[in-house]
Amino acid sequence: MAGAPYGPLMENLESWWELDGVDLENKASPGTHDLTDVNTVGTRTGVGGVGSAADFIAANEESYLFDRVAFADQTDWTIAYWVYHDISGSASDGAHFSDDQTSGHYSYIYWDGETTDGTDHRAMMYNCNQHRSTWIGVMVGGAAWHHYVWRNVDSEYFNLQVFIDGVGPIFQDGAGYGKIFAGNSTPVGVSCFGLRNLGREQAQARWLDGGLQWFGMWSRKLEDAEVTELYNSGAGLGWPFGY
Repeated sequence: MAGAPYGPLMENLESWWELDGVDLENKASPGTHDLTDVNTVGTRTGVGGVGSAADFIAANEESYLFDRVAFADQTDWTIAYWVYHDISGSASDGAHFSDDQTSGHYSYIYWDGETTDGTDHRAMMYNCNQHRSTWIGVMVGGAAWHHYVWRNVDSEYFNLQVFIDGVGPIFQDGAGYGKIFAGNSTPVGVSCFGLRNLGREQAQARWLDGGLQWFGMWSRKLEDAEVTELYNSGAGLGWPFGY
């Protein structure tokens, strides 16, 4: 678009939402995949105590909805965002994001503390045919902003990778939990990964208790240095990435 900022982080950027609790526009392509506010998502203090972020209350079933974004199978993609979990202890929290459910095929990640002591929580990513593709342990719990970057690198054996607070890539771990994301069967005509909800896992109605800010999706692999740039020593990097 005319006058748009340009820099390496703009390349193959499909969607970018500020998630300040007010602005619903997709900055990467205004008018395409703009957000719809479901049940009035609120506002909270943003990353580093600066600015505003979206505040989700699970009891109110708050979430954002947008036109489905699908990534083609056997391709690289990256999702990066900041999240704050209000739940601590042995509870499970709702989803950061999810696909819509289509004939039982969906993708999502949610934060699960059921079997932990409140300081070690686990994020799980499921692929479109509901096979658990990764179970990442050793995560700090609530009461702080954390930066997540999920990266699919099709050419690598452990293709689904995650960076947490600038550290990574971390690969699938745990016996029985290391299913390779691209190794699961893909239903004919169904992209194995897509997104349609923020703050909700649609199929099982898990709503997020907490905050989200600066959510971006790229149809390419972000390099390690770009992940470091987005993390920005814990201060985050909002639109338009300093360009």
